[in-house]
Amino acid sequence: MTLYEKLKYLTDAKTYLKEGICFEILDEQVMGMTDNASAELLQKERKKLFNQIFEQDNKRA
Repeated sequence: MTLYEKLKYLTDAKTYLKEGICFEILDEQVMGMTDNASAELLQKERKKLFNQIFEQDNKRA
């Protein structure tokens, strides 16, 4: 069971979602992406984040 699936099964799960977001929208995104595509997106976004952190550190130095 994934963390997303565990979240969905909580009795008050909707309270943890941002306003305007519902499980139907999230389910469409989950079903529309393969595991490999999801992993690639995660790596891409992680790299972007670390590049931003690195750039900020260089500006401060």
